[in-house]
Amino acid sequence: MSVAANAQPAAGDDAVERGVRRSLANRITDDHSIDPMRELDQLLSVVGLDSAAAGGSVTFEGRDPIIASPLPLASMAGVSLMAKAVAAADLWRLRTGEGQDLSVKLGQVL
Repeated sequence: MSVAANAQPAAGDDAVERGVRRSLANRITDDHSIDPMRELDQLLSVVGLDSAAAGGSVTFEGRDPIIASPLPLASMAGVSLMAKAVAAADLWRLRTGEGQDLSVKLGQVL
C-alpha cells in the first residue's frame, strides 16, 4: 500500500475545495471580480512580506478574464510570478539598498 493512499487531507484542503466550487458556481463576468494587488499582498503576508518589500512600484497590466474560464487564470499565474519577483527584489534591496519597479502583463502570462 502506498503512503499516498493513507494520507489525510491537509487542513486547508477543504477551504481550497470550497473556493474552487465557489469559483465554478460564480463565473467571472467582469474585470472587477478579482484584484491582483489584494491577492498578492494576501499571498505575501504568509511569508511576512508585502508588495512594498520590492522597494519600488508593483503593477499588474490587464485584468481577468483574459480567456473564457470560471477561474481567474491570468491573475493566479501573474500573482504567483509577482510574488517570486517581490521576494527576489526584497533580497536585492537588502543587499544593495536599491528597490525595483516590477510589472506583469496578465495577457502574456498564459
